[in-house]
Amino acid sequence: MTIFDIVPATMAHAVAIHERVRAAEVREIQDSHGLSIDEYLLLDMRRSTSAWAWLVDGQVGCMFGVVVNNLMSGDSYPWFISTALVDEFSFNFAKSCKRLLPELLEAHPNMRGMVDARYQLSLRWLQWLGAEMKDAIPLGANNKPFIPFEMRRKHDNAGESK
Repeated sequence: MTIFDIVPATMAHAVAIHERVRAAEVREIQDSHGLSIDEYLLLDMRRSTSAWAWLVDGQVGCMFGVVVNNLMSGDSYPWFISTALVDEFSFNFAKSCKRLLPELLEAHPNMRGMVDARYQLSLRWLQWLGAEMKDAIPLGANNKPFIPFEMRRKHDNAGESK
């Protein structure tokens, strides 16, 4: 039986995942930040208020976290790095995402980010999670098209946060 787990991310997880990151994500990071996957993971792990690893039988399937940009407004940006294990166990991955998302949005009510407009799989996943997408804009040294996205905590009918 396959065992799935979400655990706090460590540098050991970053070392374990870096050679198996999807090519589209390596390209996205290079085009947006001009960094290698190793540099990007180290930077975002250091800046994250929270970071996790999704494990499949102890192997790192993905890593993700949240960097707080502004404590007063609650503005944060999520980051996410994945491997082919996400595709192989897509149903379990989707269940984990849907279960964790409300908790993330409770702690980080305004999450904003950028996604490579050429990375259709990532765009579909963000839309499935409920992200609001904007029009593509040029980003990075090579002005590649990136789409700003936003995810907000849902409010009840009375206008108060849940």
